[in-house]
Amino acid sequence: MDTKFLVSLETKHSAEFFGLVRIIMNLKKYIGADAIVTELKSETKDEILLELLEAMCNSGRLNFNRLDESMAAILKREGKMSTGIQDGIAIPHARISGIKDIIAVLGTKPSGIDFNSLDAKPARIFIMTLSPVELPVPHVQFLAELMQKLKHKSVRDGIAAAASPKEVLALLFAE
Repeated sequence: MDTKFLVSLETKHSAEFFGLVRIIMNLKKYIGADAIVTELKSETKDEILLELLEAMCNSGRLNFNRLDESMAAILKREGKMSTGIQDGIAIPHARISGIKDIIAVLGTKPSGIDFNSLDAKPARIFIMTLSPVELPVPHVQFLAELMQKLKHKSVRDGIAAAASPKEVLALLFAE
């Protein structure tokens, strides 16, 4: 038997396994129960953005004195192009100076709101991130890893309908 083939096959499966472990570890680093808000109260896009930023502050992940600056950065990014993507997901994000790592919060609104999404459907799941200006790569990697989980309709539907942060985490980290 060709040993190059076996090494290639073993490497491929190891990479897939360790890739899954890396995804779960990175997501757990940034999204905990304190960073999840189920059933957001807001009714407009701007209100949702503010509610998510306030959740970041309430969790202790963002200092309240950075709220206005962070909102301005998020709105500036939204002004370039909506971060409402598709399948009921919006990923509002911005880069700001003075933070050392990604700050993330996940919110849900089961009824959805208009977020100017690419598919014109209401957004029900919102993943807001702030990342350091100096470190763009972890932000992109984090979003890519999160979208790997959210590509499954059953996961999206479950998260949107979840009644508690614990339910959201169970769906995000299920294997």
